[in-house]
Amino acid sequence: MKKIIYFCVLMYLGLNTIAQRKINPSFYDTYCSYMIKNLSFTYNNIQNPITLGWIYISDYSDEFNDNSLNPNKWFCWDHFYHPNNTEVGYLAENVNLSNGHLVLSAKYDENAQNYSSYGDLPQLPLNFNTGGIKSQYEIQYGYYEVECYLPKNHHYRPCFWTVGGTTTDYDEIDVFEIHPDDNSPYIFLQNEYSNISRPNTSLIKQTILCSDSITGKTTVFGVEVLPYELVFYINGHVSSRLIYNYDYANNYNIFTCTDITKTIPMKVVLSFTFNPVDGNMPQPNEDFIVNYFRCYKLDRGTIDTYNPINFVPTAASSKVYPHVILGGVGHTATINTPSAVWAEQSIVLDKGFELSSGVSFSARIIQHGNDNPEDSPLYIGNFNN
Repeated sequence: MKKIIYFCVLMYLGLNTIAQRKINPSFYDTYCSYMIKNLSFTYNNIQNPITLGWIYISDYSDEFNDNSLNPNKWFCWDHFYHPNNTEVGYLAENVNLSNGHLVLSAKYDENAQNYSSYGDLPQLPLNFNTGGIKSQYEIQYGYYEVECYLPKNHHYRPCFWTVGGTTTDYDEIDVFEIHPDDNSPYIFLQNEYSNISRPNTSLIKQTILCSDSITGKTTVFGVEVLPYELVFYINGHVSSRLIYNYDYANNYNIFTCTDITKTIPMKVVLSFTFNPVDGNMPQPNEDFIVNYFRCYKLDRGTIDTYNPINFVPTAASSKVYPHVILGGVGHTATINTPSAVWAEQSIVLDKGFELSSGVSFSARIIQHGNDNPEDSPLYIGNFNN
């Protein structure tokens, strides 16, 4: 039987050998503080399963099956407006649970109400109001996804994002944000802000052009937040990948100088707003509906090197080990079902490793830099609020 070795080893360092252009460190801030990427993505309605190894964390996830929002997990924005959008305010009454869904509604109220913002900004009377929630807990590393219905009206701006820290130590990941200045149902934004190790915020801004409309349908949006890397997904398919490497950049669609070496703890936000287009506000007629928010972490193995005599995909094989060897003298690894292995330092696919044709296999290396891997919040049991 024909065998094909088909795998992807994600390395975060050691990329210098394939670099085409070195960034002069003296121009680091100028080059990296703000970048825009215009990317194309072929929208696929078929939902791929998540990468093996991720373990569902119920304490941080929400299937929205209760009669009301869980106050231990979320709080609602109420009489609040965001300073970047002073046309629309948030009211708690626009946040509801119905038939296993989180429903964020948009309304027009001719009797303007006053809304407060954070900081020293004044109260504003706003006629348009909508809903937004933020998690009570903080997340850091892991895989996070929502399944949601995006309204067709192009004035609407539903968002799935994270916010963390203060103005002097801040991170934000925008998994999806409908483009506020474009009426195309094929376009959305992904942003990543960071200023952990630098005095000024660095930003990567991505405009994603899909081959099919992402509005008027239900889609799964996800992100893997790893040290040195962010991987964005639509229906389980990679829409974009960001790998941090401030010295070199050879592929503008992958490498970034935006500092994602280590994210800080952040809170999850699901928000719904809308902006004027051509100077007009919409008459609200659709809801932003979220079926679930799910949080996943990894499990760390207890041995230094994982090298089974006969590799069979199991729960143990998808744990993270410092080193992984598949095959070798006296060892075999025949992969005939979808599989994944994770390591912190090295993965070796030795003689005796075989992958059946058409079967997916993923080999993932997680670079932790100077962190102690045993204490990483990427792993189950190592994250606290």
